[in-house]
Amino acid sequence: MKKIFTLIAAMMLFVGGAPLNAQNEVDIPLDNWGWGFNCESSFADGVLTGTLTGGYGAVSTGWNDGVDWSAYNKLTVVIESYSNDWGKVYFSDVNGKSVAEVSFSTITKSTAVNLVFDGVSAESLKAVKQLAVQGKATGDVIKISRVYLTEAVAYETEGKEIAFDEWGNILASEFEGYSDNAKVVFTYITTGELTNAEGSSIVGWGTGSITSIDGTVKVADVPVKDLGDNEISFLLSDLKEALAAGPSQYGQYGLNWNMYPQGNSTSTRKSVIIYKSLANPDVPEPSVAIWEGNADFGIDWAWDNTIGLAGSAFSKVKSGESLVFEIKTNADADKSELKILFGQWGNQEHRFPSALAGVAKEEYDTFGIEAGSTTYVLPLTDEDIATLKSEGLRISGFNMTVTKITSSVVDGINAIEAAKPVQNNMMYNLAGQKVGAGYKGIVIKNGKKVIVK
Repeated sequence: MKKIFTLIAAMMLFVGGAPLNAQNEVDIPLDNWGWGFNCESSFADGVLTGTLTGGYGAVSTGWNDGVDWSAYNKLTVVIESYSNDWGKVYFSDVNGKSVAEVSFSTITKSTAVNLVFDGVSAESLKAVKQLAVQGKATGDVIKISRVYLTEAVAYETEGKEIAFDEWGNILASEFEGYSDNAKVVFTYITTGELTNAEGSSIVGWGTGSITSIDGTVKVADVPVKDLGDNEISFLLSDLKEALAAGPSQYGQYGLNWNMYPQGNSTSTRKSVIIYKSLANPDVPEPSVAIWEGNADFGIDWAWDNTIGLAGSAFSKVKSGESLVFEIKTNADADKSELKILFGQWGNQEHRFPSALAGVAKEEYDTFGIEAGSTTYVLPLTDEDIATLKSEGLRISGFNMTVTKITSSVVDGINAIEAAKPVQNNMMYNLAGQKVGAGYKGIVIKNGKKVIVK
């Protein structure tokens, strides 16, 4: 789990009755967000830009008659950039009441900010009126590239309580065995008064935070809500994605849940409970098509004949998935080869996906494909996936044709013998980069992970 991440709530003016796409997501158009306060907005090249002209200004969808969001359980806002230490997203119902809100912080690259609709009444979700994204100071610029709703799913009524220590640390291993669509609910108790020293309301302000255990990545602010029991919810996939941008790996660490007094109130941790989805909770999601065509690489070693895929092509690849190549090996030569590298070609860096470090041939960066093969599966680490999303992938080959590339959870990967390991004793780090004899840590050597001390 890693990545700067925050929660968000929002509103769409024209969703009611709209058909769901293949991912059960419905986009909220961005080209009509002209109304707001202390803010000027513009829309160009698919990006909504709000520039604050005064303190705590916001870009907004404006006031409308209300739309029905009751068929959805999550809203996601993709923020391309923001440069302050506080921002907020909220939506209101037809009575002008703020239904849900959440704070977010400095964003240095495109980040999905999510809100699961737990705790929001059905009445409010059936009459959503306004969505606003708020900044802090004059001159702040907020850029948003996508806003969408995700179809609601049902969850089991009794979940599993997750253990955390006295400091609020939750090890990543506590979430093992759960699919990405599991729901994680943090419950806490607020006591005292929901006011500050001046008597003003502090509802909506932070009373805690969820970060990576090492503190390098902020996942979300925990807001002041009501006195008594409160909760804040995430999908497990969102928690993992949130931490994916930081330097620490979710699989190595986990979460820290910190609470502190706010104004005249005090909030304390109560429990963390994870719930399985009742919609095939343990069945992997179907494969996602990334590329489809007819790339016949022939037998002339023309490496400029490539498939070049930008990082955006891998936006839906999730932790635990592999890339699956549908291929046809030609019959008019005695061998077939594949070449797969991150980003642009470059024999000097040898930037392979982790599974190919120690397998690809040093001279050409290629690896052999068994005659008659129709599928090649490339396992991906979380680091591979992060690199794919930022840099993309280049694929070429010899004496074979690639017809389709998908991503999915694949069982029995070890039974697929497409690549023949080369015992070349070269060492690579977990990002697939070649390292020298003086390198210390975990390396891949001859296709196996080895610790070098």
